[in-house]
Amino acid sequence: MWYYLENGQPEGPVSETTLLAVLDRLGFETMVWSEGMPAWAPAREAGLRPPEPVQTPAPLEPAPAPPFAAGLFAEPPAPAPAPVAAAGHPASPAAAQPPQAAAGPSPAGEWGLTGRTGPAAGSSFRLEGRMTLGRSPQSDICITDDALSRNHAVVECGPEGCVLTDTGSTNGTFVNGVRISEPVALKNGDVIVCGTSELVVSGPAPAVSDRTVALSVEEAARLLRSLGFEQPPAQAPAPAPAPVAAAPAVSPAPFPAAQPTAEVRVCPHCGATVRAAAKFCVSCGGALR
Repeated sequence: MWYYLENGQPEGPVSETTLLAVLDRLGFETMVWSEGMPAWAPAREAGLRPPEPVQTPAPLEPAPAPPFAAGLFAEPPAPAPAPVAAAGHPASPAAAQPPQAAAGPSPAGEWGLTGRTGPAAGSSFRLEGRMTLGRSPQSDICITDDALSRNHAVVECGPEGCVLTDTGSTNGTFVNGVRISEPVALKNGDVIVCGTSELVVSGPAPAVSDRTVALSVEEAARLLRSLGFEQPPAQAPAPAPAPVAAAPAVSPAPFPAAQPTAEVRVCPHCGATVRAAAKFCVSCGGALR
């Protein structure tokens, strides 16, 4: 075990490992002493070595830039978008692009379907007039999918929009996750599921009306009632809480009167305390006057 001097005061005992940490903090010329040494001596003469410095790893070299970023080759061009095929016929597989997450509104009132998953993924279909959908080659929108019926559904488009009707398919037709049993008007962004294929509807964005109608409170209430909304019944006011009776005051019990202290005197023979009327001392038996 070792000792060292700090501000003229010996500190220790400490292990050699701790002493090396002290030397690193106080300096290599710190005076040290250990059992067997004749006197205090500088740490250098005692054969100690300062702790090895911690090696900091060198920073990693940055990864080399790709050839086109270094100017050796031109950056590869972005892929061209998939062309929209003629009505009812899918685009060629070679020109098909990865499916899009959602279809945006179509320009000039055009309606269309874009395959997102399944055998129709990446295919685009333009909707116009009355078009049949199924796996039959005679269908206007033919999708090779064993989960589709030959005549699965019909889409009818007109000036007011497009309407989708299931034609008694085996596995059903779903719009936004709900199986349809009657004609459903389509809108931009709807998702149609037929078999294992998801088709996203693209259509004109709905017109936003800037007409503002001012209604009185009575007219608004009458309109809400005509739409099936009912005004909740008025709630009865909560009853007032009953007053809490005050607790009766409790008077403290009087202290008992002090009992008079009997008269005593001191025995002249032994010094014991005895009653004043006693004739003999209960301690020594001496006669009292």
